[in-house]
Amino acid sequence: MDRLNYEYAVEAAKRGYVVVAPDWCPFGERRPPAWWSRPSRDPCNVVNLAFQYFGRPLIAQSIWDGMRAVDALISRPDVDRKRLAVLGLS
Repeated sequence: MDRLNYEYAVEAAKRGYVVVAPDWCPFGERRPPAWWSRPSRDPCNVVNLAFQYFGRPLIAQSIWDGMRAVDALISRPDVDRKRLAVLGLS
């Protein structure tokens, strides 16, 4: 598999940018445990259904997480809040 598009945060950091690379729910460290569902199930679907059960769509949580990531960045003295950029896949 071509991993070219998977290390853009690392490459940006190497070029001197301040980078935040969160694990979005349900990926990386925020992936649900295996016992939550069958292995063939899409984790996005499973987690979205769980969030909706409690009245909060997964997209709302993702937006909230993104806002907190920006807050964390702009709280740093080495970050100019007027010069932020966002990159992403899918």
